[in-house]
Amino acid sequence: MSGRLSFFACTMLVVFLASQAPARAQLNIDLIGGGANQIPITVVPFAGEDRFAQRMSQIVSADLQRSGLFKLGSIGSVRPPRSTIVTGKTKAPRPW
Repeated sequence: MSGRLSFFACTMLVVFLASQAPARAQLNIDLIGGGANQIPITVVPFAGEDRFAQRMSQIVSADLQRSGLFKLGSIGSVRPPRSTIVTGKTKAPRPW
């Protein structure tokens, strides 16, 4: 009886293992027009952002760049605004 049981168990094991097909998966990622339609922008540093540990302009720039819709330019390509601060009676251009 023991011989028949072990033969039956071995036969069932062989049938079970033979019926198992290896797992096969395929992943296709199609990138279409990724950088062709990016909008060029420049994020200028916000006033007073030096007080914080993380700069808001860097966070905004990183988020916009990761979206894939925008191409970031350098700050050197932007002229500073003509905002002024009042020093006494004279107005002086605000330094960067």
